[in-house]
Amino acid sequence: MSMKAANSVQAGDMNALQMLLGEAISQPDVAYSFIRDAGGRILASTFEGNAVPDELKNINELGKGMPFGTQETRLVSGDMVRSFVDIAAPLAGGSLGSLHIGWNVDIQRASIRRMFFPFVIVAAAFSCFAAAIISAILMFKVTDRILRPARATVS
Repeated sequence: MSMKAANSVQAGDMNALQMLLGEAISQPDVAYSFIRDAGGRILASTFEGNAVPDELKNINELGKGMPFGTQETRLVSGDMVRSFVDIAAPLAGGSLGSLHIGWNVDIQRASIRRMFFPFVIVAAAFSCFAAAIISAILMFKVTDRILRPARATVS
């Protein structure tokens, strides 16, 4: 994706950049994407009117030679606080700027919670089953030990 973005930045094709960013944001766990040039200017973004929030304008700036970068952030929208991980990839080794993708951490946390509850239920059921089997074996052994002398006197 960063290769396509680098080619579009080099060609000055803003329409191609917008389409590329649109593809990225079509993924359910991607909240935003934008491209920043080497001077820090926002070239294109998925934010309405290309208005990148102030919290993101200087986020995750890549140094020379860095292959990528990640940085956690939170954005406040009204009474809602949303968590993201900004993933930055350099364009042409950083000489053309960087591509930023905002991964929605809240969606991932919700997915983990949805998977966690059934896992706990299965683990609890397995534990109860194992405890019942162990109890039955112990009960048989103890009962056999208690009744062994009585059986010996009857025979």
